Amino acid sequence: MPIRITWRKDGQVIISGSGVTIESKEFMSSLQISSVSLKHNGNYTCIASNDAATVSRERQLIVRVPPRFVVQPNNQDGIYGKAGVLNCSVDGYPPPKVMWKHAKGSGNPQQYHPVPLTGRIQILPNSSLLIRHVLEEDIGYYLCQASNGVGTDISKSMFLTVKTAERLASIPVFSGRPEWGWRGSRAPGESPLAHLGQVEKRRARTLVGQGLPSGVSLPQISQVPAMVTSHPNTTIAIKGQAKELNCTARGERPIIIRWEKGDTVIDPDRNIRYTITTKDNGDEVISTLKLKPADRGDSVFFSCHAINSYGEDRGLIQLTVQEPPDPPELEIREVKARSMNLRWTQRFDGNSIITGFDIEYKNKSDSWDFKQSTRNISPTINQANIVDLHPASVYSIRMYSFNKIGRSEPSKELTISTEEAAPDGPPMDVTLQPMTSQSIQVTWKQALCKRREAELLPGGSTDHTLQAVFCVGFVPRFPTPVIASEVAFTL
Repeated sequence: MPIRITWRKDGQVIISGSGVTIESKEFMSSLQISSVSLKHNGNYTCIASNDAATVSRERQLIVRVPPRFVVQPNNQDGIYGKAGVLNCSVDGYPPPKVMWKHAKGSGNPQQYHPVPLTGRIQILPNSSLLIRHVLEEDIGYYLCQASNGVGTDISKSMFLTVKTAERLASIPVFSGRPEWGWRGSRAPGESPLAHLGQVEKRRARTLVGQGLPSGVSLPQISQVPAMVTSHPNTTIAIKGQAKELNCTARGERPIIIRWEKGDTVIDPDRNIRYTITTKDNGDEVISTLKLKPADRGDSVFFSCHAINSYGEDRGLIQLTVQEPPDPPELEIREVKARSMNLRWTQRFDGNSIITGFDIEYKNKSDSWDFKQSTRNISPTINQANIVDLHPASVYSIRMYSFNKIGRSEPSKELTISTEEAAPDGPPMDVTLQPMTSQSIQVTWKQALCKRREAELLPGGSTDHTLQAVFCVGFVPRFPTPVIASEVAFTL
């Protein structure tokens, strides 16, 4: 019989393409990945089947990926007394460990020391360094190091400059205090800053000074890079139901938030299953990605990217979509006259622990309304014996698996034929009736015997049991006249 071989990854059928090649011959199949990456992590199953049985083998593939920078540190300006974020984001597998180091001063860095993590300074979940209140002592070189034991560790340095309030006298276009003067003429109602150059305007706006002239408003320039403030998290959805993922960001406006699923940018115009809404909420921007409905393919990492003119940050959300499990792969190991041995392999568990199995079987000619069942089989068991079958009979058998979400679809229905066997006992109530001078009619009851265990009678050993055999007779449906010369009787 021809053998069919298929491949699955995490319960999903694999099709050749996108760097994956499947080569199959008569009794062999190989799966080749041209360039492995993080997305290839998972459980791979080879399934071989024909009309007689189905077998499978499963192996886990772990792709170890060296650390790499998603967002590299760059030289930044911090404002004295304000919050600052030194951007550094990495990925890899296993997830890299990130360490920040600091070398004080503006000269060439001589020696880096680990950054003391206090209430004022902390490492954000995306590996960036948050300084809640920038001080002059924070000036210097910062080194972001990442390692995960795979390949070579990576590091990148940047320089932090701390800007402080400038004295009014340092701006040459103004003169005098407490009275403000203006060089040159200006139109009525014209802003005193209208004739300043861009550099002078920026210097003026860094003033945290006193005594601004009437009508002069110096907006504060914070230059805060976009920062995702919602922590990376894991969340669960139910297949077929709507699910919302939220991302919160801060920083200098405007902030653009982009959502990605794995390595693919989400475009709601092209996939109507997704909608994205963004709103301002005080000093935060909140973006919501809605999945309607959640599907098995959504069990991946989603990322939100917050972007403004001063930087970019990323937050991760791992979504797990739960559903009833796939049905088990059922295999018939052995069939005898009155029993059969089964084994099964559970495929995709629906991202929820398997809680049990059910086995159903029936005479092939009957409907499933007349089935017999073995229910609530322990999830730790993967084989069973079905007994008390009838010899020379044809049965249909199927299975279900369960998790906390629900019951699977039925497994592929298998058909088996039990072996023939000797009668349970001799015929009972044999009667002979003359029919003609040359024939008689023989009738009898076929013995049907059942074995059951019975305790020994009092006075016997109580440490053992015996098997008592109880037989009853039934009349065959079609008693047949038998020619006397063709039958031999033993009395």
